[in-house]
Amino acid sequence: MSFSSKFLILSALIVLILAAFSINEYDYSSQIGHGMVINEEQLSQFKYESNGLIVNKVSNTIYINNSSVLLIEQSPGMGKMNSTFEEYFMINGMINPTIIAKDGIRIKLVVINMDNMEHNLAIINQPPPYPYMIMGGGMMGSSVKFLLYSNYLPPYSGGTNYPALIINFDANQMGTYWYLCTYPGHAQEGMYGKIVID
Repeated sequence: MSFSSKFLILSALIVLILAAFSINEYDYSSQIGHGMVINEEQLSQFKYESNGLIVNKVSNTIYINNSSVLLIEQSPGMGKMNSTFEEYFMINGMINPTIIAKDGIRIKLVVINMDNMEHNLAIINQPPPYPYMIMGGGMMGSSVKFLLYSNYLPPYSGGTNYPALIINFDANQMGTYWYLCTYPGHAQEGMYGKIVID
């Protein structure tokens, strides 16, 4: 599998974690966790299930108007030669797109790690800039509220299977939030995006 196709797969997976969900609404029964892997055939299937999305590549925005699947890929850091960010999420071929979701819908977030580093997905109410350490002194103790905090996905080790996590979210708290990776330095290096529930 070429790097560009891996990159496209990872990018589609990451964005779907809509921001305005409380931790109490986290559906633990649908989280498969570290033991789950997704192969290329399954990735293709998830792409076809994303029929509730409207993608605007000009404005780097994804609109979610009804229950859908959002494929979020945690992509390899490529430095600033190919992107303005060293670390980023790739969703539907876009880097760190803004996600605008209709209030009251359920979104299945399929998070895939295609990088050789650990990554996770969190949703918070704090806009950037972010410090090197988000956890353990970086932002904890302030007014930051974590709406979602997933386990770290192990690094991708090659081949056709990718570490993955599936999370169901109900977008039922209107507002503006940010999705990010809390691995030290990743959000600081650009691995974040905005989620609006409207």
